[in-house]
Amino acid sequence: MEEDTKSKYVVFISIAVVALIIGVGAGFFAGINNGVTENKCPQISSNTPFPMPSDIRTVTGTVKSISGNTLVLSVLPQTMGSNIAERTVSIDSSTKVVQEIQKTSAVFQKEVNAFMKKMNAGDSNGSSPTPPTPFIEKTASMSDLTAGMNVVVSTNENVKNKASFVATKISIVDTAQHPMVGNPEVQ
Repeated sequence: MEEDTKSKYVVFISIAVVALIIGVGAGFFAGINNGVTENKCPQISSNTPFPMPSDIRTVTGTVKSISGNTLVLSVLPQTMGSNIAERTVSIDSSTKVVQEIQKTSAVFQKEVNAFMKKMNAGDSNGSSPTPPTPFIEKTASMSDLTAGMNVVVSTNENVKNKASFVATKISIVDTAQHPMVGNPEVQ
């Protein structure tokens, strides 16, 4: 009698474990399929767990046209939370134009190693060292800008919902060096 109870208990536990595994698996695959069918472009989905920033001061895009000290920038409107696909950027005497040139991997690795050494050693004044960047900024000018170039434009004002603004800095980027900048599928 005791052996019969044990075998019923084992069968019951086995069925419960199998049902649990099937339920978890079905839920997992249903979640994956639901995410794929509802989310055509996960980078700019409204279902993203990260909130859209309320203050945007940097715009990335492609120069559509240049006229005098004004350039029209084509951007992906969804990346900024508004439906503005073109931004008119004014350039004044204080606007800095630079070209970003990628450092060699050996130079960048040397800078990273030095940074890590400083981080591990600590600093007596309490400030953290500035991490290295993989690019060198070379001074450029307005005449170096041409239609079709990918640029990163910085400003001192919130441009989240503005179609035009004044640039404080324009960085010319090479899409071969910045694969995410020129690829609207990745932005």
